[in-house]
Parts: sequence; structure tokens; C-alpha cells
Amino acid sequence: MWNLLPPPVLALLVGCAGPTPGDGGPDGWAEDGGADPAVAEAPTWSVHPEIVTVLEVTWTQQEAVQAWVEFQDADGNWLASPPQAGTAGRHTEVLLGLTADQPTQIRVAVTRDDGSTERSEAVAARTDPLPDPRLQPLLTAWEPEALDDAPYVLGSIEINDTDYYWGPFTVFIVDRQGRIVWYHQTGDDDWTLFPRVARNGSHVLYERGKLLAFGSDPVPTVQRRTLDGRQVEDIALDHLGFTYDELPDGSIIFDDYATRPDLLLSEQAPDGSRRTLWDCTAWIGDRCGGTWCCAPNAIIYRPESDSILWSMWDSDAVVEVDRGTGQVLRHWGMLDGAWDFDPPDAGFDKQHWPNFTPAGTLLVSTHTIDGTAHRFREYALDEDAEVLRQVWSTGEGVDLFPIHHGEAVRLPGGQTLLNYGTEGVIRELGADGSLAWELAWEQPWMLGHTSLVDDLYALNTGW
Repeated sequence: MWNLLPPPVLALLVGCAGPTPGDGGPDGWAEDGGADPAVAEAPTWSVHPEIVTVLEVTWTQQEAVQAWVEFQDADGNWLASPPQAGTAGRHTEVLLGLTADQPTQIRVAVTRDDGSTERSEAVAARTDPLPDPRLQPLLTAWEPEALDDAPYVLGSIEINDTDYYWGPFTVFIVDRQGRIVWYHQTGDDDWTLFPRVARNGSHVLYERGKLLAFGSDPVPTVQRRTLDGRQVEDIALDHLGFTYDELPDGSIIFDDYATRPDLLLSEQAPDGSRRTLWDCTAWIGDRCGGTWCCAPNAIIYRPESDSILWSMWDSDAVVEVDRGTGQVLRHWGMLDGAWDFDPPDAGFDKQHWPNFTPAGTLLVSTHTIDGTAHRFREYALDEDAEVLRQVWSTGEGVDLFPIHHGEAVRLPGGQTLLNYGTEGVIRELGADGSLAWELAWEQPWMLGHTSLVDDLYALNTGW
């Protein structure tokens, strides 16, 4: 959620523009009976060297009191950084949630032992323009009352006018008005399609791969990063093919081409040790005869069942693998032995991002089985009959056709977050199915995985 101000000033500042910066006393400090201020001078600031939407603020405390930084967002609301422990001396904090080329006011606030709050003189500051204005999307629909409460969306995009999968890719966070508040370009020739909030919520992680590199130099990695770049860790994943997910203990599961052309589902622990969970090539056998039959476009861990969904784009199939035993629990799609579809024409074609809703239904992004149109489909699972029964579909009459990728995720409030992959469009449908939010980039650049973010400062905690 928004970074709310500490309790002593919460009532004054939440939900309104807040007091005029510097009011209270002639030197900008709140009246406190004449005590010397804990911070004698106004803070200084600079633009982050890599992220123009992030400001770095520095101040020096004369007393060991709790302190934080207050700043105005693009709409004039006062936000606050998390309080820092009370120590005397020099302090630095980053401001998260600002937009590009945005003027703001910043001030340091402290809480004294008696619970009173003081604020420094406010100073004017400004973020820089985006280095590539094409990164900024357009907000084309916005119904705030119908949206999920999360104020930010994390994703990645390839701004490339020639072909897909060649980069450069940029990981980004936008606010609900579509404004870029954070970004990181992952490398001119790296692909980054699966940015995620870490399982422990303390940072973001994403792959820096060389498409189906098969162990070439440099070795593909999954990178952990705090938003300010203070902590960065590269996890080498030799033989990473295309996609991955993180387990609760920090292990990484991924498609492993170490025995190419055979394809394995592998798990790499935080200490670098690796084990094979499942051999897709052995399992698929003669069900499919192509080179890329097992190649996945998404791997998704299900903590509630300790199982893994493996989505294969070439064979139009999804399997669920038990992580403990390596057994295929069930499979859906166009391979022999798969469950049936009801109706029969509600099947998969180049499906992407299979995932379960809070109600236990299955959601996928897919082409129609004739390959001519796109749908987001939801299925109830009839375990006894081994049938996927379609209970919801959207896409009819929508002039968008993601060649690659695409996602639908059901949110806790009943909304649905939609990602149109190579069409470069993100939407959220309200609980009633109506369009509540839409972002579109100026060209149909390819989007990677998108997910909601509640708190930017949580992603700057680090490990």
C-alpha cells in the first residue's frame, strides 16, 4: 500500500494534501517549547545514478531520535519513507513512488522521546525525465473504485522494433495512473520475461538469459535486486532454457537443457546444489515427435500442493508435476491421455501462464484451437470425469492477438488482471467483468509477466 506516515502524523496527512511544508515555527520546525532541533539543516538530495524516478536524500541528525523522510507524490499527496532507527550522525534514504520529471517537496521528520514530531524546512526537488520516453505507457481506461487495492504493477517489456526476444528488456513498476515509478534495463542482449516479487516480499527477481543458451558464455542468471540497487545477487543457472520460478526457501526451479535434446525440470538450492525433479522427454515419449515438444513457456510453483505447472507451447499442453515424487499428477491439452474439454472447442493452442484461482478453477491465456483468435479461459476441474469445463471466457470481439505470452490472474476481490503479451496491453477487469483499467504502449512491444505490488519500500528491504 501507500507508505503511510508514522502514527503521530498519520491523522494530519493521510488522505489529504497535508500541512504546508515548513509550517509551525520560523525555522521550519514544529513548536516544541524551544528545544534545539534534532536536525539543524534542511536535507540535501540527488537523483539516483541509475533510476531517474528515485531520489536519494541525505541529512545529519544531532540526536538519536527516530526519523523518516516525507515527500509529495505527483498528485500532491504526502508520502513517507519507513522510520529509521534513532542514531545520531549522517543518514540517507531513497524516495520511492515518484514519477519521471516530477517536482516534489521533501522534508525530514523526527519523533522525540515525548512523542512530539518535528519537521525540517522543506526543500524543492525534482526527478529527471525518462532516458527512453517510449517506456512510458498510455493510461486508456481507469475506474479506481473497481480496481484491486494494490497501487502498483510490476512487469517487463521489450522495446524492440525488429523482432521478439532480442532485447533490450526493461523491468518496470507503474502506478495505477500508468506512470513509471521504477525501472531497470537488464542488458542489451538479455531477455527478461519473468520478473517477480520474491517469495519473502523483500526484493524483486528476474532472469537475465540468453534465449535457449544451453550453457553458452555468459551463463544465464536469475538476479535478485532491491529497488535502490543496494543489494544485487546473480544466481548462475547454467543450461537455463527459458523460464523459472522461486520456491519458498529461495531455491529456483527451471527448464534444464543440460542433457539436450532431453529436457529436465531441475531445482537449484541456495547453496548451488541441483537435483532433477522430472524428465519431460522420458515422460512425453511418443505422444509428440517434434524437437520442441517439451519446451515450456511458463513454470509455476503451487505451494498449496507442492506441485509445479509446466506449460508446453509446442505441444499445446500443461502438466502438473508433484515436486516430491516427480510424478505427473494430471495433464491437460492436446496430448494423448489428457482430460477432455467441455465444450470441445474450448481447448488450448499456444497457451500461457496456467494458474489456479482462489476458487480452485484453472485460468489460461490461449489461442482458439484453430489458431485464429485469442481467449482468456477459466475452467472448473471435474476430477471424476477428467474434464475441464469452461465456466468463463473473455476475448470475443477484442481486436488483440498476442502471438506469444499473455496471462490472466484472478485477484482476491474478484477482479482479473490481463496481460496481452506481444500486443503490449495490460488490463484489469472489475469483479463484474467490465473494463476497469488499461495501459497500452505506443507500439505492440512484448510484455513479460505482470503482478501487483502493495508496497515499494517492502521491495527495498533486501535479504
